[in-house]
This record gives sequence, structure tokens and C-alpha cells, in this order.
Amino acid sequence: MENSPSEGKRYELPDRATVRSYLEDLITGKRSREEVADWAVQFILGDYDHVEITDWPAWYMLPTLSGADLQISPTEYLHDKADFESWAERLKEAA
Repeated sequence: MENSPSEGKRYELPDRATVRSYLEDLITGKRSREEVADWAVQFILGDYDHVEITDWPAWYMLPTLSGADLQISPTEYLHDKADFESWAERLKEAA
């Protein structure tokens, strides 16, 4: 997996452009909810002693993306395309 954390090694979190790319892929359906959530969660569950945060808006979006696949019932998701678009807009507007 690209830009994946490694045990005991310093790694960088994805930058805003990478996070935005995953969000856009989620919106367009190029990547599944599960794929995006799994990608995001690996960073927030990573080794914090070896994390270097260089893009705070990207960092703050990772926990949000990790919930892209949350379900409120076996057939219904908590978040929809409008939510994903709102997240993308929030990331775009971040300073």
C-alpha cells in the first residue's frame, strides 16, 4: 500500500493532495468506502512516536475518512455522497 506506515520506522502522513485524491475517488466511486476507510485508518492507528505531521488539515481529515464505511444498518451507510462532497469542500477551504 502506498505511503504505508512501517513498524518502528519514521513515516510521513499523506499530504493534502493525496487525501483530496482519495476523497475524489470516493465521490466518483473509483474507490470503495471500505478501501478509503482502510487506507485512512492505517495512519491514525500508526506509531505516533514516529509520525511527522506536516499538513494538519490532511491529518484532521483522516479520522473522518476512516468512518466512510460506517453503517447504521446492514444495508444503509451513515454517510452519503453529499457528506463526502462536504468533506472535500472543508479540506479545500482549510488554511
